[in-house]
Amino acid sequence: MRQALGAALLLLGIAGIMWLAWWPRGQDEATPEVTPVVAVRTATVARRTLHRYVVAYGTVEPAPAGGGRPGGGSKLAAPVSGVVTRVLCAEGARVEAGAVMFQLDARVADASVEKAREEVKFAELAVARERRLLPAGGASQKSVEAAEQALATAQARQVDAEVQEALLRVKAPFSGVVTRVNVRPGEAVESKTILAELIDTHHLVVVAGLPVAELDGLALGARAQILAGDRPPVETVLTYVSAELDPVTGLDPVRAAVPDGAGLLPGQFARLRVVREVAQDQLTVPEQSVVRPEPGACAVSIVEGDLARRVPVTCGIQEGGMIAIAGPAIREGVVVVSGGAYGIPAESRVRVLPP
Repeated sequence: MRQALGAALLLLGIAGIMWLAWWPRGQDEATPEVTPVVAVRTATVARRTLHRYVVAYGTVEPAPAGGGRPGGGSKLAAPVSGVVTRVLCAEGARVEAGAVMFQLDARVADASVEKAREEVKFAELAVARERRLLPAGGASQKSVEAAEQALATAQARQVDAEVQEALLRVKAPFSGVVTRVNVRPGEAVESKTILAELIDTHHLVVVAGLPVAELDGLALGARAQILAGDRPPVETVLTYVSAELDPVTGLDPVRAAVPDGAGLLPGQFARLRVVREVAQDQLTVPEQSVVRPEPGACAVSIVEGDLARRVPVTCGIQEGGMIAIAGPAIREGVVVVSGGAYGIPAESRVRVLPP
């Protein structure tokens, strides 16, 4: 009996020792708090000039006539009735100003010109003869004047015949590209029949519409950019601002000149980005530096050493991924968190990542 009791006590002792060995030390001691270190990227507050734009959507079109320059597009019409004998242009081909594009049947007109020239030669001889005889009394002053009058009449007829002959040669009013040819040799055409269409690819505009709310203070010469596809922005200015709204769209039509070398074509869709405000000397940071803890509020995290501290700011104009900010703690050269700003608390230790 005594041996069994001793064995039981021995087992209890061993169990107690094992329990004490297993129980973690410092269980009742307070666990020290570990402050996390957040990896961030930074940017520096810098002064920049920012712009506010309004974007209008439109198309590239031939420019209208104005300023002593013909329009950028033309529909060539037959000036007189006749039969087309030659077509001297082709769709897609470029023609120079003054080049003959169409020839109408000129046989009758050529004969009229030749006849008028002969009449002028005869009248010139008559005038010379009368003037030669006048000093000797072989002609009177009246006969000389009659001969001169006949010469003037013949010369007028020659000019008229040559004009009629020239009308049968339809010429390009400006240099450009032929976009459409509507007739073929042998076809009879009436006066005002459209023979072809011509576009000057160096005289184009973007026609777009702006909302009424953006018209205040808008004037000719306002700076703008043309955006088309993946092309870089093309700098331009407004050349026309309509005085009335389009009744269909409710927008105000505007035009901007397309500079040479822009590579735009008539009919191409384009956006017109018009400068409506220029904000100079603004303190700016990347847009991703700004967090919005609540609607209408803005804040940035200022980095000082290895600590980041969130401060409230006032947000302003935005452009090209940059935003203007202002606040008591904001000045040029201040370092702010630019990457991971939303992932850090109001105050935190940070580790700045390389650019």
